[in-house]
Amino acid sequence: MDDLIASILRGDSALWPAEAGREEQMCFLRAATGHGVLPLLAHQLHQAKTLDQWPEPLRDRFVQAARQEVLLESLRRSELERVLRSLAAANVDSLLMKGTALAYLHYEHGLRPRGDTDLLVRQSHVTAATRVMHTLGYRRSVQTPGELVMPQMEFVKENGPGVKHVYDLHSKIANPQLFADVLSFDELWSRSVEIPVLGNNARALGPVDSLLLACLHRVAHHHDCARLLWIYDIHLVASEMDREAFARFGASAAQKELKAVCARGLTLAERWFRTAVPADVMEALAVRDEAEPSEAYLGGQLRQVDVLWSDLKTLGRWRDRWQLVRQHLFPPGAYMRERYGLSNPLLLPVLYAHRGVRGACAWFRRPSAREA
Repeated sequence: MDDLIASILRGDSALWPAEAGREEQMCFLRAATGHGVLPLLAHQLHQAKTLDQWPEPLRDRFVQAARQEVLLESLRRSELERVLRSLAAANVDSLLMKGTALAYLHYEHGLRPRGDTDLLVRQSHVTAATRVMHTLGYRRSVQTPGELVMPQMEFVKENGPGVKHVYDLHSKIANPQLFADVLSFDELWSRSVEIPVLGNNARALGPVDSLLLACLHRVAHHHDCARLLWIYDIHLVASEMDREAFARFGASAAQKELKAVCARGLTLAERWFRTAVPADVMEALAVRDEAEPSEAYLGGQLRQVDVLWSDLKTLGRWRDRWQLVRQHLFPPGAYMRERYGLSNPLLLPVLYAHRGVRGACAWFRRPSAREA
């Protein structure tokens, strides 16, 4: 099923196997939904003029997903323009990254499924950006606080039944310390590009940085998961780069010690979508004098405790290491009361103990095959 999905996305095959039955249809739907590509399949099949040749249950599901995505996109775009205008008016520089940036720069009609919008701001602008989001009617989700644990904040606003806008406000590009500071806001801003369709206030990561982040994100946050949507992102960005851009990408991967991570992303793109990557770039990424720390994240077998150990090794000062452990184990009392709906502060010690016991198993559990 994965091979068929990838084939449709790259435009090679757009026909349903004649011998496949009802069970195969359900299996295909589960796979396509898990990979997050149902609207993209509808678009590709429509472009190939073969959508009406597919079994009715699949065809109906494709059309439903595509219509829903088109409706959501119209709502998302107007709200996004409003948010970007408001941030700019407050003198907050922001960069769109990941799914939303890719949608408007590399996908037709913005047709890239996504659940939220990721915005990167300077650390010094986080407070001002937070005020803007509250002014626009957003509420901050309950998340574990602490810049070292979670350098991002989620803001949510509901506009009527079933319409929810979700924004992730980032001060760093990733949560694990090994990846958090490999690309600073200022260097990303200096190489950023405009998104003309979203107006004068919309900027996104440049292509080299965008490709680096696409390779990094699926490893740092998603256990090296081979989800086809994320690999298709890599394919689309890489396919629009020339040799000079690839050379800068390879140099950046080497400087950031992300050769193995980037090689993994490009290899998957070549495997599933036949992405044309210059041979000398792949050869350069394969040459490593010694193992890179980020290679530990490949393979999808890191437990939470392994990530914590990596974070502690990355942080150079003991003060920062203790701060990280404290933020994990003892978040502020206000967070605990809100998280558990507690009104009696005398019960806080019980809640901390409960949190520690309940989280112990999760910290030492390896990711399941589904997560990896």
